Amino acid sequence: MGKYSATQEAVFSVFSTEAWLSENIKIFPSNFTGKVENSDYLRVTILSSDTGINLTSARGLLNIEIFTVKNKGPSSSNLLADTLDAYLQGKSIKVDAGVIQFSNSSLSPDGIDRDNSDLYRTLYTIPFNFFGES
Repeated sequence: MGKYSATQEAVFSVFSTEAWLSENIKIFPSNFTGKVENSDYLRVTILSSDTGINLTSARGLLNIEIFTVKNKGPSSSNLLADTLDAYLQGKSIKVDAGVIQFSNSSLSPDGIDRDNSDLYRTLYTIPFNFFGES
């Protein structure tokens, strides 16, 4: 498995655990094209910036767009970001092809969603390092 596929597997392994599933938070990959009802959900994008320490490694940013129903204030976005932190921030996650390590997150309000004016969008960003096994 290549470093990009392995990075994707490591990231999405977090969102397939029983603990995460019990959070009952809708999550979609960045290329999802279906329609989502006007409810809170997350959209995940993996941005790899370089190869890291060797040819089987990668580092970059995990961008997670947090969509919440507008006019509820920042609490909904903040609660979802805190939940993401509990699963990602400072964590190392082992998968068959290697280990992914997450650093410290940041949160940035982005405003009303351009595709659905009933939703508010906030960007949660967390740097990662993936160390592949050769």
